[in-house]
Amino acid sequence: PAPEPRAFLLLWQALTKWMTPETVHWIVSLQNAINDDGMSQNVTNWTPMVDKSDIGASRCAGVMAMLRLYLAGSMEELNHPPEERRRAENRLTDILRSFDYSRENPKLPVSHWKAMTCILLDMVLIETRP
Repeated sequence: PAPEPRAFLLLWQALTKWMTPETVHWIVSLQNAINDDGMSQNVTNWTPMVDKSDIGASRCAGVMAMLRLYLAGSMEELNHPPEERRRAENRLTDILRSFDYSRENPKLPVSHWKAMTCILLDMVLIETRP
């Protein structure tokens, strides 16, 4: 039998299937809004829903529900202060809304969802990276 795909491949495939040009634009805009001191300046929430279908909205909500399960623990492991949780949730929502959910969400094991949470947190909480 073929070996099971490694965690990196599964996470990479999920992210590359979800990401859109709007996702890249949002990340670049966020990075550009952070000044040299690591402080955000005029970071605005950008939340147009790329996939406006009912199925897309449902899949987006499902991904956010999985991320919320691991948010507190992941923030702690990445040394993000607990008071950043609200910003983290808002930005995770923003980035998830930029994804394309036209394909079924990947069936990731629990440990992979925790890893996905860490990856996305590191993408959106640039100011508080240790």
